[in-house]
Amino acid sequence: EMLFGINTVKISSAEGIGFAVPINNVKPIIKKLEAKGEVNSATLGVYAYDKDIVPYINEQLGTKMNLEECYEAIDSDYDDVMRRLGSETLVRKFVLKFLDDTSFRGLKEGLENQDAELAFRSAHTLKGVCMNLGFTKLFEVSSALTEELRDREIKENTTEMFEEVEREYTRTIEAIKGLC
Repeated sequence: EMLFGINTVKISSAEGIGFAVPINNVKPIIKKLEAKGEVNSATLGVYAYDKDIVPYINEQLGTKMNLEECYEAIDSDYDDVMRRLGSETLVRKFVLKFLDDTSFRGLKEGLENQDAELAFRSAHTLKGVCMNLGFTKLFEVSSALTEELRDREIKENTTEMFEEVEREYTRTIEAIKGLC
C-alpha cells in the first residue's frame, strides 16, 4: 500500500473536486507525532462548508446562523426579501413566526383525511406565506401542489408532490431553527 496524501475536503456538489494534503507535507508531521506524541502547527483558520450542512454544524456547535445564511441554506433570495420588506428586524420576526404557522399541518391533515378542501386551502396559504417571506424553493413546490389541488380533488400524483413540499418544508424549518 502506498499513501499519496490525506484527503481533507471534498466538495459534495462538484464531481471529482477535493483537496488533499500531499504526503511530503504529512511525513514530517507523522515523525513528530511518533517522537513527541503531539504536533503543534499553525493553521490558516479558514473553513468552508457546504451550504446544506451549515444548519447541522450550527446545531452541533451550538452556534446561530445569521438571517442571510438562513436564506442561503434554503436556496432563497435574501436580497429580494430585504428589498421588499426593508428591515432585517422585520424579516427575522416574520421568519421566526413561520415556525408557528399551521398551514403545513393543515395540508398534511387534509391529505391524510382525504379532505381536499382543507388540503387546498392549506397549500394555498403555505404558498402565499412562502412567497411573502421569499422562501423560493418551498414556494415553488407548494405552488405546484396548490395548482394540483385547485379542483379540490386528491389525485394520483398528489402524494408525490406533497413529499416534495414536506422535504422543502423540513429543510426550511431546520434552517430557521438555526437562527434561534
